[in-house]
Amino acid sequence: MWFRSGINTDGTVCKDIDTVLEPGMVVSLEPMVTVMDGQPGAGGYREHCILVIGEDGATSWV
Repeated sequence: MWFRSGINTDGTVCKDIDTVLEPGMVVSLEPMVTVMDGQPGAGGYREHCILVIGEDGATSWV
């Protein structure tokens, strides 16, 4: 099952997600920071973190 959460690439916030995380699910978190062209430090950075949901919480696969 795939679902989305957070902020879309167009800047809109996802408000229609009601999925409950359950043991056995895997979640990929990919927050991104972008500095627009023409601004000092232009470019972007994206961090990746994968979480495996277990009975006692989540385990990070970094």
